[in-house]
Amino acid sequence: MKINSNKAFHKIILFAYCFYGYGAYAEDPEVPDEPPLEDAPIDGNIMILLVIAVLFGIYVIYKYKLNKKRLI
Repeated sequence: MKINSNKAFHKIILFAYCFYGYGAYAEDPEVPDEPPLEDAPIDGNIMILLVIAVLFGIYVIYKYKLNKKRLI
C-alpha cells in the first residue's frame, strides 16, 4: 500500500489545528497593576568573576600569539 504524502501532510496539519484552536481564542487573564521593579544592585563577586574572565581571555590570546599554536 502506497502512502500518499499529501494526505498525510493534511492530516498532520488538521491535527495541529485541533490543538491550536483549543486555547487560541481564550480570553487573556487580567494582569494586575504592579509597581515597577527596583534596580538590582550589582554584586561585587560577579564583577570580580567578569574581570577574571576578561583577563584570562587576554592571557590566552597573548599566549596564542607568542606560540602560534591552537587556542587552549
